[in-house]
Amino acid sequence: MFILVYSLLGCQPPEPAEFVYGFDMSTLEINLLSPHMGVHPSTVVLDDPNNPFTGRPLWEDKWTIEDTGYPAVRFYGWATQLAVEPIGENQFYTAKALDDCYRLNCVPSDQLYYVWQLAIDAYQAQLDHFPGSVGYLADGVTSFPFAPLAYSAIEALGGTVDGWIMVEDEEGNIAVLPMGGE
Repeated sequence: MFILVYSLLGCQPPEPAEFVYGFDMSTLEINLLSPHMGVHPSTVVLDDPNNPFTGRPLWEDKWTIEDTGYPAVRFYGWATQLAVEPIGENQFYTAKALDDCYRLNCVPSDQLYYVWQLAIDAYQAQLDHFPGSVGYLADGVTSFPFAPLAYSAIEALGGTVDGWIMVEDEEGNIAVLPMGGE
């Protein structure tokens, strides 16, 4: 019946649908290959057999991946992007995915400490390697600095920020500055 309708309209039947990524995102787990995975300048995430994004350009899909809500999927997406494009946005969202994975217990309990430490290290890398980087709201115009968010996240996780201090001026503006006046 469908072929008759398509032939009467002069069209071919549609090709079968394809999966964009072709895996069940809800079952993906982080494979802790290294104590530096997802922390710039490490690129070990590209060697992880669990990484579904190795070899795929993600810059067009990063917000779709972020919107999945799955911390392990978000981690692999952002960490892969960080490995191929080392910028502050990629480091911050990699750290945030690790933070969420820790808080939501999405790894076996014997690995929670390591994910916690990775999250702290990833936020610290944000400060150390990309201190002036900013993100943008959906309007594409309004920017916000990542440094105060990374600093606060380390403290919220119970970690200690190394080499940086957060200050507030008389107008309530917050800045994160290197200790020692560098």
